[in-house]
Amino acid sequence: MPAKTRFLFFLPLLLLFGYGIKRSLSAPGSDFSAYYAGSREIVHGRYPNAYHLRTLNSAILADGYSGNFVSYGPFPPFTAVIFAPLLFFSMGLAKLVFNIISCLLFLLTLWRCSRILAIPPWLLLVTPVVFFIPILNNLGFGQAYLILCCLLLEGWLAYREQKMGAAALFWGLAILFKLTPAFLFLFLLLRRKYRQLFFLAAACGILFGISLGVTGIGAWKFYVADILPKMGRGELNDSFTFIFQSAFMLLKRVFLYDGLLNQHPLYYSPYGFVLSMALFKALVLAPVILVTVRGRDEFFVFGVWLLASMLISPNGSSYSLVVLLIPLWALAPAGRVKTAVAVVLVGVACAVAVSRWGGYPVWGQFPRLYLLLAFFGFLLAQAGRIWNGWLILGLAAGFFGLDVRNYLPVKDNSSYVLSKEEHLYIYDYGVKDHRLVYFYQDDRGQGEKDTGIPVGALTDDSLQMRDNQIYYKGMRMTVSPDWKEKAMLLDGGTILYLSDKNRGSGFYTLRQIRINDAAVRGASR
Repeated sequence: MPAKTRFLFFLPLLLLFGYGIKRSLSAPGSDFSAYYAGSREIVHGRYPNAYHLRTLNSAILADGYSGNFVSYGPFPPFTAVIFAPLLFFSMGLAKLVFNIISCLLFLLTLWRCSRILAIPPWLLLVTPVVFFIPILNNLGFGQAYLILCCLLLEGWLAYREQKMGAAALFWGLAILFKLTPAFLFLFLLLRRKYRQLFFLAAACGILFGISLGVTGIGAWKFYVADILPKMGRGELNDSFTFIFQSAFMLLKRVFLYDGLLNQHPLYYSPYGFVLSMALFKALVLAPVILVTVRGRDEFFVFGVWLLASMLISPNGSSYSLVVLLIPLWALAPAGRVKTAVAVVLVGVACAVAVSRWGGYPVWGQFPRLYLLLAFFGFLLAQAGRIWNGWLILGLAAGFFGLDVRNYLPVKDNSSYVLSKEEHLYIYDYGVKDHRLVYFYQDDRGQGEKDTGIPVGALTDDSLQMRDNQIYYKGMRMTVSPDWKEKAMLLDGGTILYLSDKNRGSGFYTLRQIRINDAAVRGASR
């Protein structure tokens, strides 16, 4: 197709970018403010501030941006390397520059891919329609998934042309930037591309070394030890939210109990959760492994891996769906009818307003998940017979063994203070008119809430915080790894404290420990 004719099919995408950038100028700082302010703290050697909610949001407010409440928790320290050049601009200008760069790179990469991979013109034309919401949300939130898509595709083009160094660089950047593209190691291993695997490992090592020079080792140690384990359990903010539209969250809501966030599971069983999640991962990954080993169309295999990695992730978002362009385009050789079916599935998945489904029973709250599973099944149907029961059972057993230890019952003398979840982040508490009050923050700002709990005295007598654990009269009262702050003694019989147990990092709520002989004996042991 001549370049001038091809350009006409890109005009709708160009118009969408113009509309999205204009619209983003009046949008709140949103996720970009977390990128910007958090990266600034890390670059200046203050990495704990980036991951401390109140400090981070106070810094954003000091920059003149209200209407935000964000967390830097999902972002690895390497993000600061990417965003360091933008720190020379004000936050508003930096977001505009970042969005313009994202759009230009995305257009350039798609132009190259459409020519090299011979993407049908009609598919180019409907791409901005299918990904209308994800693209607008990327620009409105100032998110980075347009760039991630570019890195994955440019890495693929380089890999296709056997440019191992370039492929490793692009894919290494994608892995350190968002972590989930780490599936590329398995893809290369199963395809027996050992040299490319070595190059990718080397690129990741070099980029990690560069990151250490910018961020320091402390930020990475903190991220790996404190943030990653919580992310693996889907604890970014509300750890039971249906907004993520993942199988992980669906099964948590079915099987796991939380006194504030999931008070009525359908059937409480931690082992049921671990087993069902292990089976889900096995059912997703087993056919992908077989497709990888047997498949001839590597771009198709690449796209299937990308979708599988999204399905088994605990987390999800509307803006991340833009990377589904890769498996959608990978299906193009299957023919117009099959591709059109996939376009409908992906388009509806991208367009569904998941926030409106929260009032339905738990099984009805995950429409996007079901649509993505249908798209996944449709992709696999093009690969022929890919069923191996022994592989599924082996993977399920492996996943169960790896995960079950994280959900074994543990003795915990603590419990929630509140009876319902009204505010996801509480940063302080105290006494007012002889009642317990707490102070919270959300996207509308800071506020105060009277709990109605009577208070005679609230002191720190005989309490100490050492190594993130609470001690009462020299005896250790807690053993859990959750972050804790401000331990106080209520009326001499109850220890109150702020905790992010089973929640996103730093998303504190009030917990309590009743002081009695049994509790003291248990803590002392």
